[in-house]
Amino acid sequence: MFIFILLNLSVLTLTGFTQTRIDSNQSFITLKSRETIYGKVELKSPLFGSEYLLFNDTAKYTVQQIRAFQNEEGYFANTYTGGYYSPEKLVKRTQTGKVNLFTTHQMYSTAGSWNSMSTPGGRVTYYNPGTTTFARFDYFSKDTNDLLPASRDNLMAALSDNPKSIQLLREHKNLGVAKIVLVLAGVGLIGSAFIGVDKDHPPSVGLMVGGGIVANLSWVPYFMQNGKIENAIEVYNRD
Repeated sequence: MFIFILLNLSVLTLTGFTQTRIDSNQSFITLKSRETIYGKVELKSPLFGSEYLLFNDTAKYTVQQIRAFQNEEGYFANTYTGGYYSPEKLVKRTQTGKVNLFTTHQMYSTAGSWNSMSTPGGRVTYYNPGTTTFARFDYFSKDTNDLLPASRDNLMAALSDNPKSIQLLREHKNLGVAKIVLVLAGVGLIGSAFIGVDKDHPPSVGLMVGGGIVANLSWVPYFMQNGKIENAIEVYNRD
C-alpha cells in the first residue's frame, strides 16, 4: 500500500512538471487590448503584402492588432509604443533578463542607373549596378515596459546603475566617432586630388589612393563596434 501511494505521488509530480514545461512553451498571441489567446501561431510573410499571423489555421491577425506573440520560432514583440509616428514591425527577442534585447534585419536595394561625369579627357558615361544592403535594428525593454530603440542614449539611461555596461557603451560611441573621422578624412583626401585639375594637371593618383585607403580603414572601428551593445546588456543581466 505504501509503495502504491509513492508511485501515485511520483506520477502526479511528473505530470505536473510536464504540464509546466508545456505551458512555458505554449504558442500565444497577446493583442493590443492585453488579451492573450493560446493556440497554433504562424508568422506569414507573403512576397506581395504585409506580414500577418495565422492563428489555429483560420484566423488572421495583422501586425497592427498584436502586441506580442510566441511560437516555436521564439518570442516576438511589436515595436509600436503608442506615438503617431511609432513604427509597427515585429522584432525577435534575442536576450532575456532584467533587460530584454530584440532584433530585426531589413534589406534595402537601389536600382542600377547610367551616369555621366566630366573629366579632363572628356565626358565619361558609366553604369552603376545598384546596391543591396542589410540593416539591423535593435530594441530593448526593461521592467516589462514598452520597447525602446536600443540607441546609446536610451541604453545609457537604462543601464546607468552598472559601470561595466556604461563603459562598453562609451567604447561603442568612441569607435563610432573614429569611424566617421576616417571616412571624412578619406573623402577629404580624394577631393583634394581634384583641386586645380585641368588638361595639363590631372588628378593626383597618390591622393586618391591614399584617400581610399584612409576611408576603408573605417571598417576597423566598424567591426570593433560589433557586439558592444549586446555585451553591455549581457553584463547588466549577469551582474
